[in-house]
Amino acid sequence: MSEILHVEEEKGFMEKMKAKARYHKEKSKERRKKKKEKQQKEKQEKEQKKQEVQEKKEDDHSVKSNDGGCCTGGGYSS
Repeated sequence: MSEILHVEEEKGFMEKMKAKARYHKEKSKERRKKKKEKQQKEKQEKEQKKQEVQEKKEDDHSVKSNDGGCCTGGGYSS
């Protein structure tokens, strides 16, 4: 009779351990998913910022006049 009771206790213990393992596996899966989403979001924000900087540079170049720059006009008199 005590052997049967012992076996039942082991089964209960094993079920509890399996439940813990499932719980931790799920939590780990959720953490990995959140981490991946966060990395993807950061990458997307970085790309967007990079694109905005590129557009700003292009706008700055188009605003400048194209009169030949600083090297026109001579400046030497003889």
